[in-house]
Amino acid sequence: DTGKFESRYGDTLIGPLPESMVDWKERSPLYSANKLACPVIFFQGLKDEIVKPDQAKRMVDALKKKKLPVAYLTFKDEAHGFRSADAIKQCIEAELVFYGRVLGFKPAGRLASLDIENLKH
Repeated sequence: DTGKFESRYGDTLIGPLPESMVDWKERSPLYSANKLACPVIFFQGLKDEIVKPDQAKRMVDALKKKKLPVAYLTFKDEAHGFRSADAIKQCIEAELVFYGRVLGFKPAGRLASLDIENLKH
């Protein structure tokens, strides 16, 4: 599921559907979520037409179900590739907080709190 511009891109990268369904599933992050074994943070623009919000949410849900530490931040005015300085700053700071919480250090300065599911610290 992607925007109109990207709609046939997968055919050249992987193969047309339905004939190439096995290849699509092998390369799908969602079908490989069970292979992940580390904490993950997701940043999602809610106007993204390339990687739609539902796709990121399904990955987050799969990692929650697997009991991996996972954080998920959404940005209502961003699309694929964040443009605003505020969103970029929030991502960088959240990433630092995420690393600090996962790796057990406290970053200096005033940073926003971050909800990380399944983190036991």
